[in-house]
Amino acid sequence: MGIVETTYSELKQQELNNNPYSCLHMADIDINPHQIEAFTFALSSLELGGAILADEVGLGKTIEAGLVIKYLLCSGKNKIILVMPSNLRKQWQVELEEKFDIESLIVDSSNWDDYLIKVNDKQVVVIVSYHFASKRKAELTKIPWDFCVFDEAHRLRNVHKNGSKMASVLYELTKGIPKILLTATPMQNTLLDIYGLVQYIDDKIFYNKSVFSERYLRGEDYSDLKACLEPVVQRTLRKEVAEYIQFSERKEMTIDFELSPMEIELYVMINNYLKKEILYALPNSHRTLITSVIRKLLASSSMAVAETFKVLKGRLEILKETTRTESADESIDFFLSFFDDEEIETVDDSEQDELYTREKVNEFIQHEIDEVIDIINKAEGIKRNAKMTALKLAVKKAFAFQEEADIQQRIVVFTESIRTQQYMYEELSHDGYKGRILKFNGSTNDPTTKQIYKAWKARNYGKYVGSRNVELKNAIVEAFRDEYKILLVTDSGSEGLNLQFCNTIINYDLPWNPQKIEQRIGRCHRYGQKNDVVVINLLNTQNIADKRVYEILSEKFELFQGVFGASDKAIGLLEGGADFEKRVTLIYQECKTVADFTKQFKALEKELEKKRNKKMDELKSIFTYKTEEQHKSHFGAIMQEIAEYSSQCEYWNNRCKKGEATYPKYYEVNMDLEIPGIQHGYLILGGSYVGELLEEAVFEIIDSTGRIYGVTDKLARALCEKLQEQYLEENTPNNREILSYIDKVDEFMQQKHAESKRTVVTTNKKKMDNWLQLRKEEYLLQAKDTSELDEIKEKYAAESDFRLKIALKKQIENIEIQKQKMIEAFHDKMSLLEDEAVNMQKEFEESILVKPQLITKIVIKF
Repeated sequence: MGIVETTYSELKQQELNNNPYSCLHMADIDINPHQIEAFTFALSSLELGGAILADEVGLGKTIEAGLVIKYLLCSGKNKIILVMPSNLRKQWQVELEEKFDIESLIVDSSNWDDYLIKVNDKQVVVIVSYHFASKRKAELTKIPWDFCVFDEAHRLRNVHKNGSKMASVLYELTKGIPKILLTATPMQNTLLDIYGLVQYIDDKIFYNKSVFSERYLRGEDYSDLKACLEPVVQRTLRKEVAEYIQFSERKEMTIDFELSPMEIELYVMINNYLKKEILYALPNSHRTLITSVIRKLLASSSMAVAETFKVLKGRLEILKETTRTESADESIDFFLSFFDDEEIETVDDSEQDELYTREKVNEFIQHEIDEVIDIINKAEGIKRNAKMTALKLAVKKAFAFQEEADIQQRIVVFTESIRTQQYMYEELSHDGYKGRILKFNGSTNDPTTKQIYKAWKARNYGKYVGSRNVELKNAIVEAFRDEYKILLVTDSGSEGLNLQFCNTIINYDLPWNPQKIEQRIGRCHRYGQKNDVVVINLLNTQNIADKRVYEILSEKFELFQGVFGASDKAIGLLEGGADFEKRVTLIYQECKTVADFTKQFKALEKELEKKRNKKMDELKSIFTYKTEEQHKSHFGAIMQEIAEYSSQCEYWNNRCKKGEATYPKYYEVNMDLEIPGIQHGYLILGGSYVGELLEEAVFEIIDSTGRIYGVTDKLARALCEKLQEQYLEENTPNNREILSYIDKVDEFMQQKHAESKRTVVTTNKKKMDNWLQLRKEEYLLQAKDTSELDEIKEKYAAESDFRLKIALKKQIENIEIQKQKMIEAFHDKMSLLEDEAVNMQKEFEESILVKPQLITKIVIKF
């Protein structure tokens, strides 16, 4: 291997390592062209403020964002913040670690001190919830973040509304930070949704709400809107990728059951208890949330009910013995653990005890304790739940279906209660499944989980997988896949579990928050699932409310059927999942008769239907910039590019050998290099650098007239093999002549660099032209706006008091003078704005068009 090949291969390896595609070799992912398209789109958009990645549900927006984060970290970006709903934080942390080898820190109030230490590291990736980021804006703003990701970004769409405090705070927190927003529903109810999201990327694109509304809502200039969105919003539809991604479907099955007489008595006792006006066991601050938990656990198992009411009994006993409510409030954590931070709202309950003396209050508390004890006794007296019989039937049916379809027999059963999880474990063990059931709730408290984790550690000794949490989840997943048939999990335990080898889910109890149901099913119904996913729900047919809730979840939210569960029509409803849950709790609390339930659920359905806006479905075409065939053709081109990149990596990395040579070097060769179209000239090898970054390895041919011939990778390989040491003769160069040729190649590389930035420069120029036009439109709208004048004129006409009439007349004259001045000042104002636009574009081009520098290592005359 000669010096030419060694030198160029070393430069080429640096160039390939700096290429965004290098991340594909560092990530444990399948290469799907739509994700690579979104990844490169997002990277190129960062110079313009960022992008909205809006692929349809299930196409892997997390992977797209993960690739961007990986590339930025490899490129020297150091501080990255991810903002998302709190229930997605753990899943993101696991995926970043497993797929991209990126360590991240989930930050909340409990580990704030850890954050203050960690954020001082050279590189840090922080994950926070929307609620927490909003609350800690002042502290988080102190860090110079290089990049930001918002997941489920449709939550931000109302930033333009006065009441959207959280969205406004997050806008201020991340203003000026390059970012990507991830959402499957960039527009749900109105065009103003997309206006709100684009404001986060760059508020110059649409400038303000009034001109946006005039141009697009009233003027319906959709072609212009589409042109403005094309550089910002990237969206792929499932039908466009069906050729290379297999989508399995969801299929729904219900197993009906009826409560036993004792279970009905227990239900009535608890229902009556929860509907009491005053309950000392349930503080007003969290009464709605705790009521919701109790009602859900009532639908789970009598064992979970008994355990729950023992917690309430303990709280009541503490309240009776002491005036310190803080001691009693510790028991409330049991209930709050069922919710995410942003779902927990606090209501002032300071006045609850003021109406009665302490003795009277204690009397009331004792009466409530007696009632709670009756409920506990009733619950503990029920040894077998009717729902358990339904579960056993569901398990048998599922295994029979899997056997018939020749599918691996695996079932995952979800519950919200650890106590119910233990009850299911005991009952199914007695029913013939002993030794084939695995239960997991996120901890290693039970011996089986400890043993599984220990064995996994031994099998993977010396192999880095990730944090202890990631290792534990990997151990559980592998044990379930290889050794067990049934996995019993709680919602918290299932976070981050990838179970695409299992095709059957049983919801032992059904959350009322549709987002949580979607997350449950998503454990199995995800990328890589080869079979249709069967979702089995256990339904109490005696309970009219339970049936109506189930119907809404199934029919309105479309959770249990279709290619990816909640369709694009329904997915927007999911963002109000917590609100839906509160609403259902309220209906259960307030309704007393079947007629009441029917009326309330009909009203709820009507509200949900209003959110489905057919015109919005039509308007979603503004995110489609290519035909389906053009998009597929582009995917093909991306795969060819990646194949070419991989070929170059394999070839040049195998030839890269650190040399000891000193540069620059000048050689002459007398052999025929067989270069098409040229017999004599110069070969110039080196690197084109922007700052310290090698942008491109240079291997150029220039003839005596200064004409430059492009060298393909194929030709570069052939020339490197020919130009061995024995054919190279070191000579003294004609420096003046050589430098003139190097200058021409340097100029060529600068032009090439400028051409690579042409799209982004042109896009920004169009944006600034549009911004200027929007400012003009805003000015004219203000000048034409007579609403204030009309209002005062109406007051003037109606006013009978002479003095007040004179005052109103003066106001009218002042406003008319101001309007006239605005019209007269129009041209001066526009000139100032034009200068401002020109200066902003100039500053942008200066920051983007940094001239690269050619550093020459070898010149060969031939």
